Amino acid sequence: MESGKKLTRNDRLMLGGDGRCDSPGHSAKYCTYSLMDLNTKFLIDFSLVQVTQAGNSMRMEKLGLQNCIKSVESGGLEIDILATDRHVQIASMMKKEPEYQHINHQFDVWHLAKSISKKLLRTAKRKECEGLLPWIKSIKNHLWWSSATCNGDSKLLKDKWTSILCHVSNVHCWIPKLTSLCKCAHEPLNEKDVHEIMWLTVGSPPYEALKNVVLNKRLLNDTDDPSFLVDDSTDDDSDSASDSEDESDHRPSKVA
Repeated sequence: MESGKKLTRNDRLMLGGDGRCDSPGHSAKYCTYSLMDLNTKFLIDFSLVQVTQAGNSMRMEKLGLQNCIKSVESGGLEIDILATDRHVQIASMMKKEPEYQHINHQFDVWHLAKSISKKLLRTAKRKECEGLLPWIKSIKNHLWWSSATCNGDSKLLKDKWTSILCHVSNVHCWIPKLTSLCKCAHEPLNEKDVHEIMWLTVGSPPYEALKNVVLNKRLLNDTDDPSFLVDDSTDDDSDSASDSEDESDHRPSKVA
């Protein structure tokens, strides 16, 4: 849709949804849930929920989304795709409740990349895991690339994502077992890169910390069902993945 164009009943909306609470944790009293049209970047609807309406703070985001969907659809608009974070209650609602089965629910990879980056940054603050820090940018880019190039194939997405464990240890070709890949997608590394890149040693604290994040059971399970929506234009970070077929930057960023 062109910017400034009014929405009509013939439009099939691709929306992104997210909730913001007035305070973190279980002490939140208010939650604002917003829906944005990913084509026009216009705010389509929002709902302010009080904890007394939802019963507890953990239910506010789900109720806010329900209110927004009801408001949008009552205006005669049809939601085609809805991208959200991996909120457990929302994921369950969109998958199981009959009134939402007509909506293609997807996970927003931006939220996931942000969450993984935060986990890795916390881990890299430990002295024994400092070697992980210069890899975080590349790991985030690798997630974007994996999602953007998997063509909706959940197995390929999982194989591409987990291949980062080979790459960071300077293994770029491997004998495929239960994987659709046998090598990294980037061009062969030159001798300078091989010697200058700070590779992670298999079994070392930073490698094992990364392995725990990459092979997280919930993360891998989530890739089996909904697809991940990659919308580079919604990310303010210039490190987002490109649309090319080449693998994202394989080199770790330098520590300032």
